[in-house]
Amino acid sequence: PNNHGLLDEDEIAAYSAENFLTAWSIDPTKIFVFLIYADESLAGFALVVSLPLVDGKKDNLIHDFFLFRAYRGKNIGKFSAIQIFDQSKGSWKLRVLPKNKPALTFWQKVISNYSNNNFARQEVQFQGSQMIEFSFYSS
Repeated sequence: PNNHGLLDEDEIAAYSAENFLTAWSIDPTKIFVFLIYADESLAGFALVVSLPLVDGKKDNLIHDFFLFRAYRGKNIGKFSAIQIFDQSKGSWKLRVLPKNKPALTFWQKVISNYSNNNFARQEVQFQGSQMIEFSFYSS
């Protein structure tokens, strides 16, 4: 991460354009930051947005989900995602860039297992980029 805690300079414009800090200061009950720990070490984070800040007709959106490389491939991400889904019941969506093959494989597997293969996967245009969008329900 850079000095702003983001992965690259392009991310700064995206965060500014979506005004997360402004939205969070107005209603902190709609944007949730989850810190992911492995033992007592910070392993990553997740940013979850809920209605009315989610675009479309879903209750929750995983906007960001990040694990440091040292913690990948150890089921930490899977268990963290499941805990997040279980905490916020309702409909979910998340988007992945098609070129991000590791993330696409990860989310396909986690969501398929979590939802017992009851999910939708479609290509969508989002902020000028082609994305793969997953939709499912947490009961």
